[in-house]
Amino acid sequence: MQRVYEAVVVLDPQLEEDEREAAISRIGDFLSARGGEVLRVECWGVRRLAYEIRKRRQGYYVLFFFRVDRGAIPEFERSLLMDDAVLRHLVVVSEEVPVSQEVA
Repeated sequence: MQRVYEAVVVLDPQLEEDEREAAISRIGDFLSARGGEVLRVECWGVRRLAYEIRKRRQGYYVLFFFRVDRGAIPEFERSLLMDDAVLRHLVVVSEEVPVSQEVA
């Protein structure tokens, strides 16, 4: 059964724009390859972190709404941990269903 999830991903703010877009694209491609569907992507931009992560005081925040089988979530989180561009991530079951489809 597919559920709708939200994932907040904090990317390294020192990435060039094309590297950042490639990282966002990799995340979407990973979900699509597992039978999922990216419903919406919101780029929130660079924001100050609450605490230092890998000697970074800021991060580039991206919010993903996606639909995928729940069995793919552990593998998805593992792939985010392995990605050097990702500083932190959080994946939760979505309470809201996004109505529009926006891809950055």
